[in-house]
Amino acid sequence: MSDSHLKRAGMYHWKQLEVERYADFEEFLAQNRGAVIYPVETSGRTCYTQMDYLPDSFLLFGKESTGIPQAILDRYPDTSVRIPMKEGVISMNLSDCVSVVLYEALRQNRFSGLS
Repeated sequence: MSDSHLKRAGMYHWKQLEVERYADFEEFLAQNRGAVIYPVETSGRTCYTQMDYLPDSFLLFGKESTGIPQAILDRYPDTSVRIPMKEGVISMNLSDCVSVVLYEALRQNRFSGLS
């Protein structure tokens, strides 16, 4: 990791993670053929608590400033999820959204691999 902010954000956890980097989304797809992908976006079709998360699937989050590109969202309409928000209120920050949806997916899978 060369980004000092990224290193600092997870300073206590990097040794426990397997980080993989991809040049772009197409490379990710090529290396993870058949992957079940759940895009998380304010325009997602299904409330995140109503989705059935399969084991070994991927949650996809976009940049906090721009979200997930529409071309990618268009590929996954049936698995796109949203976190309900009050109309007119700016969405939660990205790290909060990741925590909320990730823990729901883990809960549904009985926190597999966690103690």
